[in-house]
Amino acid sequence: MKPGRHQILVQLLGMLSVAASLLFVGYEIKQSRDIAIADVYQQRAALMLQIQTSSYSTEAYESAWKRQQAGESLSDADKSLIVYVESSPWMTYYENNHFQYELGLLSAEQWEASKRAITVLAEKPGVLEWWGSKRVDFTVSFAEEVDEIFAQQGTTN
Repeated sequence: MKPGRHQILVQLLGMLSVAASLLFVGYEIKQSRDIAIADVYQQRAALMLQIQTSSYSTEAYESAWKRQQAGESLSDADKSLIVYVESSPWMTYYENNHFQYELGLLSAEQWEASKRAITVLAEKPGVLEWWGSKRVDFTVSFAEEVDEIFAQQGTTN
């Protein structure tokens, strides 16, 4: 090999190494950004859960739940309270899981477990009606995913 060609090959390999390093650094920056966004989203979900759980009386919920379990008739307000407590915090939790999954920070297996739990949640009385009125409070991609879960289950609104 002539000295000129050897020097060009070394320079080419050096440039490719620099380019590969820059791509790696870019990937690391994107990953750090995704983790930071996921952390903010997680904090938002925690705040929403705190707001949701502070917006009702635990005693009122426990009383209504005990009467429901005893087979007593409930007022519409009691029924709504039970559906709210058993739906809203969980859907906020599942929405956070969905967001983490979309970022690649939650495994497919973990997201599938959340989807199964959403299916079970949908079987509870009043949840589908609640979802029909509250789905706009969630991200579009999560709402579409939940709608698809309900449709596969045959429990659409």
